[in-house]
Amino acid sequence: MDGESNQKKKKKKYNNSAAKLIEGLQSEKERWTIDKEQLKKRTDLLIGDCLLASSFLSYAGVFNFQFRKQMIYEDWSKDIVMRKIPMTESLRIEQLLSNEVERSQWTSEGLPSDELSVQNGILTCRASRYPLCIDPQMQAITWIKNREALHKCNVRTFHDTDFVKILELAIQFGTPFIFEGVDEEIDPIINNVLEQKFIFSGGNKQVMLGDSLLDWDDNFRLYLVTKLSNPQYSPDITGKTMIINFWFVLFVLFMYFPFCTHKTVVTQQGLEDQLLDVVVGFERPDLQKQREELIQTMSKNNIMLDKLENLLLKELTEATGNILENKLLIQTLQDAKSKSTSIIESQVESKKTAAELNQVASEYRLAAKRGSVLFFSMNGLSAINRMYEYSLRNYLELFLKSLRISKKDAVVVNRLRYIVDTLTKTIYDYTCTGIFEKHKLMYSFQMVTLILAADGRLNHEELEFFLKGNTSLQVLFQKRREEKQRMKRKVPEKKKPASWITDNGWKDLERLGHLGSSVSEESEKPFTTLIADICDNLQKWKEWYDFEKPEEKELPLNYSKKLTKLQELLVLRCFRRDRVYNGVRNFIVHIMKDDYFIQPPVTQFSKVYEQSSPHVPVVFILSKGGDPMGDLEKLAQVQGVYQENRFKYLALGQGQSKLAEAMLESGISRGHWVILQNCHLMPSWLKKLEKIIHSQLHQSSVNPGFRLWLTTDPTNDFPIGKKKKKKKKCILQSSLKVVTEPPDGLKLNMKASYSRVKLETLQQCTHSKFAPLVYVLSFFHAVVQVRRKYGKLGWNISYDFNESDYDTSLKLLSMYLNKSVIYGNEKIPWESLRYLIGEVMYGGRVTDPFDRRVLITYLEEYMGEFLFDDFQPFCFSNANNFQYIIPKNDNDHLNEFENTLDMYKQEIDRLPIDNPPQVFGLHSNAEIGYYTTAADEMWNGLISLQPRATSLIEGGIRREDYISNIAKNVLEKVPEPFDVSLIKKSFEDHAHPNPIQPTTVVLVQEIERWNVLVKKMDITLNDLLKALKGEISMNSELDRLSNDLFNGYLPHVWKNYIPDSDKKLGSWVDHFTRRWAQYQQWIQTKQDPPVIWLSGLHIPETYLAATLQTTCRKNKWPLDKSTLFTMVTEYTDPMQITQNLEDGCYVQGLYLEGAAWDEKDMCLCKQKPKQLVYELPILKIVPVEINKLQRQNTFRTPVYMTQKRSNAMGEGLVFQADLSSTFHPSHWILQGCALVMNISD
Repeated sequence: MDGESNQKKKKKKYNNSAAKLIEGLQSEKERWTIDKEQLKKRTDLLIGDCLLASSFLSYAGVFNFQFRKQMIYEDWSKDIVMRKIPMTESLRIEQLLSNEVERSQWTSEGLPSDELSVQNGILTCRASRYPLCIDPQMQAITWIKNREALHKCNVRTFHDTDFVKILELAIQFGTPFIFEGVDEEIDPIINNVLEQKFIFSGGNKQVMLGDSLLDWDDNFRLYLVTKLSNPQYSPDITGKTMIINFWFVLFVLFMYFPFCTHKTVVTQQGLEDQLLDVVVGFERPDLQKQREELIQTMSKNNIMLDKLENLLLKELTEATGNILENKLLIQTLQDAKSKSTSIIESQVESKKTAAELNQVASEYRLAAKRGSVLFFSMNGLSAINRMYEYSLRNYLELFLKSLRISKKDAVVVNRLRYIVDTLTKTIYDYTCTGIFEKHKLMYSFQMVTLILAADGRLNHEELEFFLKGNTSLQVLFQKRREEKQRMKRKVPEKKKPASWITDNGWKDLERLGHLGSSVSEESEKPFTTLIADICDNLQKWKEWYDFEKPEEKELPLNYSKKLTKLQELLVLRCFRRDRVYNGVRNFIVHIMKDDYFIQPPVTQFSKVYEQSSPHVPVVFILSKGGDPMGDLEKLAQVQGVYQENRFKYLALGQGQSKLAEAMLESGISRGHWVILQNCHLMPSWLKKLEKIIHSQLHQSSVNPGFRLWLTTDPTNDFPIGKKKKKKKKCILQSSLKVVTEPPDGLKLNMKASYSRVKLETLQQCTHSKFAPLVYVLSFFHAVVQVRRKYGKLGWNISYDFNESDYDTSLKLLSMYLNKSVIYGNEKIPWESLRYLIGEVMYGGRVTDPFDRRVLITYLEEYMGEFLFDDFQPFCFSNANNFQYIIPKNDNDHLNEFENTLDMYKQEIDRLPIDNPPQVFGLHSNAEIGYYTTAADEMWNGLISLQPRATSLIEGGIRREDYISNIAKNVLEKVPEPFDVSLIKKSFEDHAHPNPIQPTTVVLVQEIERWNVLVKKMDITLNDLLKALKGEISMNSELDRLSNDLFNGYLPHVWKNYIPDSDKKLGSWVDHFTRRWAQYQQWIQTKQDPPVIWLSGLHIPETYLAATLQTTCRKNKWPLDKSTLFTMVTEYTDPMQITQNLEDGCYVQGLYLEGAAWDEKDMCLCKQKPKQLVYELPILKIVPVEINKLQRQNTFRTPVYMTQKRSNAMGEGLVFQADLSSTFHPSHWILQGCALVMNISD
């Protein structure tokens, strides 16, 4: 009976246990059933999944996020499907190769949780090769160090002397090792480690490191990290390492700001989400705290849920005996079930609450969005200049500062408007302080276009046209379309309707008419009838074109009402490129509703000091004529540093490193200001300076009075920066950058000069003419500096005229005039002064003979007795109804010196702030040239800032196909190389029995150089086509070639094989074809062309030398006593000349700059408005004996290869021509008159 009762109890107990077990496992049964089905399906799809995963692990690391997405989910996935290989539909790499718990762990270690970061985490942990992380913002190394923190991770650079020893220990004991700050070369001593070349001996795994054979511990892990944003690694390094691109995964914000939660910073959208946390945390800390706690709770719940599920499986798997008797298992199951139910309910409620909180937080997105745009607007500037490096950490400090200082308002909309306005101006001011003047408007435009793009208000096709105009491939497509249309409609070809429209402008207009052709909406094709409207209303367009400032006038035919402001800029580009620069200014003001962003802040050293700290160095980026030392000394005096003998400076150079280090050590402890000048001269020591800054400036023991000031020329060798243990170890990224440039304009330059003229300076010289001559010297000093503004029309070489030249000349002037007084007469030694100032003081910097001619001419114009002629008062210039005069000085007594100085300063204050080119002796057209060059430089810079196109572009074709079409188009125009030996033999046979002429030798040399060029073009273009097809790898040379072709530039890879050229690709190809035609004619006729096109020769001066040599041989003249004389003919068309000159040659294709040619009076004349270059009639060059040469009323004019004229090496000058003139030579010298053989596009 008892046994039966026990049996019943036991049965009942089993029933209860079974019920509990079944009840507990019911939900798990559903999940397990689903998992089982999924596993079965995954098994069937495993081949395709593994193929995609292995491809990802092998090849994807080096690419950026956008390219990876296209490659993985478009190219590879589609290819697998097309080959009918089974693969999971909508497969995600991060879900296949990692799980949620692992990803949560990575996030807690500091890896952002976005898709790109997770991919990089997978590659770092799963790839068979050791990772080499491209990590400019040092996000990867932060995560790796946190991940390996508990494993005694070692961190070294290849520059550390002990890295081999530490690496040996890491390999043997299985500890992680990180190489940080990796450059483009890797020490080959670790090759065996990278390649994992193991030696197995006696059951041990070993590896050779240098000369040491080391036991290998499988727990060893190696990481390499570079801060270079675009390193060029060799195929050898690429094959040995897994290159992982962390670029655009930006620095983790929560390390600096604890209210940042997502730790997701990927490109612009990711940074926007992160900055939203910053704004909400600042504006609504209560709300942000709730969001943080909720996110943490949800993350913990997910991990706990996963653990409970795994625990249940583990208990069931490991259970022994009768599970119905296993009380612990049943209790564990009940507990897990209870907790899981509670967690799931909590998760549902949390998601609902999170959605509500996120909805409230999203009200602040406007500020975050602007913050993200502004960071990327400044962060991309390093593509323009290597010195323009910025760190996200510094940016975040500025972002928070803007939140603090912006106007408060209880209404969120108003508060956001104040934040956005303050933030935009703060970032603009900060960025402009550290970039050169020529880049400031470009930066403003880039910032504005990014703002428009973020708001969905930017047409990218219009922006591309504005930057590039009509590129060669577009011309090709356009002509094909027009040919088809003409064939269908029998419409005649359109020709340029008026001579005042430039050729390039007309090409641009033709392209503009097709803008938006790929869209169907007529409203998006505003330029369809533009060319017809121009042709039908030429007079109205001519009137608009002739305005001095057409960008401020309405476009004809109400086009201004039809077009956006950007579209108006496109029209302006076609007609008046010289006004685009100012048009951009108007565009920025219109979009931003404020002229603040076209008026960069003036650098004030007091404000620089306010922003400085003992822990952050200030880097002065120098320009020609800009030296901060004087201003630093004044600042030191104001702050009392100078008087306390705490102002220390050192000009760096060879052998100065120890002294600099001692000065730093002393300054850090005693609170000195340490100024290290010319850091660019010691690039290798800068790495040591970087370590000093990290190890000492971040210590609390740094004297609060310490400041480190560095000056440097722009250089690619300046350290960007590293990161270690959350503290930046860097110079360039984290420093406060300040660009120093000389004052802009005549007035500001003269003010700067007179700030150096003290009352004592005037009192030291008793000569009555000293004070006015100081004014003359100051005017001269300002003129030679401002003339740089006009580029090659001003100076062939940009010289660093500075205060030392002025101060020395001032002392010289005082000394010579005092001597005159001592000798009893006040006669001024003009010739000596002109020589010493023009040839020694300022002239000592001048290396180009034609620049020296300009300098001497200024002194001849400004220094002489005529300065003090009462009958005909001297005037520097009379431009725009303003006379630039020397103020009359009636105060000859010493006690009146103070009034005299004030009088000259008052005259300087009276000067206009803007000065026309005539003030400097130039033609008014020089202003057009200046603004045209400024626009070209701005376009080139903006093109560099644009991201590479990864999707379809104009015409609906891919970027690769676009480049391929250009390459094929150019390749069609590349002829076969000439047979040099055959050509040489044919000329020898033709000349027999006489030797071949010197000009024939020139031809042979030319075609030899030509052959080298066409072979290089053929090889590189064919290689590029193969690389685009994937048949060969794309190296750095081919990559640059593809970019140049895409942007319509003359490829850099060909420039060493061609004559110097400023042309764009399309124009250069025409020039290339014309060169071939001249060579071909020369070879076929067996005689020199009747009219030689000199710019079609690789080295044109050799032909002129050969021409002189031929005549000297014929007439038996001594070569060293003969020269070339030039005369301008009446011929304007080469077809008018059919016979070669008996002695000498005719030359075509020369263009005048700084002057025009009067075809009636056959002499130089002033330019017409807006006509910057004038094609000279055919020039006759005749060899003559020097003693018989008589030049009368001619101007000796330099002839250059291009409008770049000559460089610092003297390259570019071809010969000098004698041009008839009725003006004094000084007029043309100051006008910058010259001939060029090739004009820019």
